[in-house]
Amino acid sequence: HLYKNKERISRMPAFSRAGEGGISRKNKSSIVSLPIILKKKVNFAKIKKEGKEELAQWTETKVTTMLSFEDEVLNGLIVNMFDECSETGEAVDGTKFYEQLLPFLEKENTETFMSELWQLVTNLDEETGVPKQFIEAREAQKRKREEKADQFRKSREDLDRRRDARRGRDRDRRSQHGYNNERGGSSGGGGGGGKFRGRRRFDSREPKRELPYDR
Repeated sequence: HLYKNKERISRMPAFSRAGEGGISRKNKSSIVSLPIILKKKVNFAKIKKEGKEELAQWTETKVTTMLSFEDEVLNGLIVNMFDECSETGEAVDGTKFYEQLLPFLEKENTETFMSELWQLVTNLDEETGVPKQFIEAREAQKRKREEKADQFRKSREDLDRRRDARRGRDRDRRSQHGYNNERGGSSGGGGGGGKFRGRRRFDSREPKRELPYDR
C-alpha cells in the first residue's frame, strides 16, 4: 500500500502550514499541472453541519476504496482540513489539499480524490449548504424506496384480488353443489320423496282386505 506507517500522518504539519515544506521536487512538479477544477475557490464555512458529516462519510468510503483498507488517521486528517478551512472563513482553492494528500495517495489517486471532492464542494445547495450531489443521491434513493413500496402495494392488492376471486368461486361451487343435492332429494327418487313422501307403498304380497260390498 502507498501508506504503511500511520505515524507519518500524525507528524504531518497542520493544513495552514502545509505549503512551508516537506514536499519533494517530484511532487512539486506534479502540482504544476493540477486539474482545472481545483483552481476554483471554496469557502468551507458555507458548508453546514449536515454537509460536513456527509463529506466525512464520503471521504472515509473513498479513501478506503483507494487504499484497500480503512485508515482512520488519514480520514481524520482530511476532516481536520475541512474544519481548518471552515474556521478561517476564507475561500481556498484545492492546491494545499492536493499538496497535503499527494505523499500518501500519489498522483493518480490524489487527482481522482481531489477532483471528485472539489466537484462536490463547488456545487453546494445555497439553502442547506449541502453538496447538491448528496441531495440528488438522497432524492434518488427516496424515489427508489417509494417505487419499491408502490410495487409491493400493487402486488399485495393483486394477491388480495386473486384470493377474493378464488374464495368467490369456491362459494359458488359449494352453493351449486348444495342446490343440486336438494333437487336430487326432491325429485321422487331414492328415499320416496316428493308428493308421495310418507305414504305407504302398495305391496302385492299383503292379503286383500275384504270390503263390505264384497260380502
